[in-house]
Amino acid sequence: MTTFHRIATPIFRHWQALGFVDIEQIPYPLLLITGSALFLLTIVSIYYVSEEMFASSKRSKSIALMYAIFALVNPSVVLFSGASVASIAMIWSIYFIIKGKNSSSSAIFVSPFLASVASLFYPYIAFIVLLSIFFVLNLKELNIRMIIVSFIGILFPYIFVIALRYIFFEDVSVFAELLMNEFLNISRPEIRVTSVPEILQILLLTTVVLNSVRSVMRTIRFYRVEESSMLSRMIVLFVFLVLANIVYPDTYGSYMTFIAIPMAFIVCEYVNPIGGNIGRVRGADLLILYMVIFMTRINMLI
Repeated sequence: MTTFHRIATPIFRHWQALGFVDIEQIPYPLLLITGSALFLLTIVSIYYVSEEMFASSKRSKSIALMYAIFALVNPSVVLFSGASVASIAMIWSIYFIIKGKNSSSSAIFVSPFLASVASLFYPYIAFIVLLSIFFVLNLKELNIRMIIVSFIGILFPYIFVIALRYIFFEDVSVFAELLMNEFLNISRPEIRVTSVPEILQILLLTTVVLNSVRSVMRTIRFYRVEESSMLSRMIVLFVFLVLANIVYPDTYGSYMTFIAIPMAFIVCEYVNPIGGNIGRVRGADLLILYMVIFMTRINMLI
């Protein structure tokens, strides 16, 4: 069994909650090719979304690169799993809810719809559905019609999958029970670090992210409306993802696929402050973090 295969094994069962595909039966080369393609699509999506929000090609490239590095803290990100699809759906869900402020109400349907799709592919981020509702309720031009449309967006993927289960397998009750078990599979937090580089990596990640959040909160009023909306939602998303990773210890490692998304946006603003000249000093912190991540990967392969 390869290192990638060994690391990725715990996340195989998350896709099986849907009951349509048994990932353990898929040949490893196909897992790697498909997963790598979806990983690249995630990076491209992050680049596009950040370009739309910040209107800066340089900043967008930095965010996309940071995501790739942070996500590869867990090498199994390049293997096909439910998380591969859910991460893409999560990115676009956030994008549409922000663009929905100035566009048609179709975005109010698409954002909750994509959040619901993400929760089906990876049940351990089901909370993102609640976040999408929260973001919708905070829109300035909210009305009853928009609320109804957003709830239809949430329910549609579940109704569609349940209908497929009924038509092809006639086991809706079993499927619903399996899915609910995934949602409620909460257990006591566990510490699984096994080496000094891993401990150092966690400490540095925590330090850089906390400094980044503090920096963004201090300067967020200087951003344009869409930029501040994106960053504030990324901070909220990051907090919920960290909490979920704590209460779902079985997801150890695989959650980095999701945490890396808001982390990339937040850390990029820390390293490249909106009007400051201290980016190089902060960049040194990031460089040290990259070196530790690299050392940890080497240690894992030895």
